[in-house]
Amino acid sequence: MKPTSSTSQYLLPFWILLPLFSVVMLASNASAQVISAEDEVGTIVTTSGDRMDISGGQLSSDQTNLFQSFEQFTLDAGQTANFMTNAATQNIISRVTGGNASILNGELQVSGSDANLYLMNPAGVLLGPNAQLNLSGGFTATTATGIGFSGDQFNLFIRK
Repeated sequence: MKPTSSTSQYLLPFWILLPLFSVVMLASNASAQVISAEDEVGTIVTTSGDRMDISGGQLSSDQTNLFQSFEQFTLDAGQTANFMTNAATQNIISRVTGGNASILNGELQVSGSDANLYLMNPAGVLLGPNAQLNLSGGFTATTATGIGFSGDQFNLFIRK
């Protein structure tokens, strides 16, 4: 028996939303963690209770862009990821290399400057119902694998 067009019409939203429901279900079972990548970028994550202070990384030659790299970046409700910068930092460009989506149900904040925060994760970024942005600058999340800068590029190297 061939499905009618009205049956297909009702199944289409199901097939479109199925991947989203899968991510949400996996997120509810995932353990929230912010883990720095073991790479040349040198990001440092210091955890104290529900607060993760993020420092280190590499500055651009003009000292205005701070590059940071994470194996995993996920926050539960009540957790805070605090990006620590200096006053000259204008942009924090962060990449997630571990291959898992970033599920953000906690607070993102920047201290030390009014820097914009960029989070690059090709596996996805999901802001949950408890997500909070405590930022003076802007926030951009992308599933790109690299960001270009005047002939140079900050690439994403996914570990398998």
